[in-house]
Amino acid sequence: MFTFTCLAFLCVTSPQTIQEGSAALSTIRFADPIRVLAGGEPIGGLYPSPRLYDIDRDGQAELVIGDLPGNIKFAEKVPGTSLGTWGELQAFQTGDRKLKFNNW
Repeated sequence: MFTFTCLAFLCVTSPQTIQEGSAALSTIRFADPIRVLAGGEPIGGLYPSPRLYDIDRDGQAELVIGDLPGNIKFAEKVPGTSLGTWGELQAFQTGDRKLKFNNW
């Protein structure tokens, strides 16, 4: 049986590979959703799209969030806490300017 953990719109599976058409696919169960917190507050913004990615290549995934207006932020996991608890959200920056990808 596979367990999915959903982080807002992000779902994490157990490490086994799921193959389409396999008998195991019929036994998938979803875990209860987890409210993702960054800096003690629920992640927000206009249509946030969270992803886990190791941006600094230290072996620990960071929470990376893009939103509809094009803001890109990240947060480090708070050591010793549950999967849905992250530090303060920080904007990606180039020099003194926040990195932004316009969607319009």
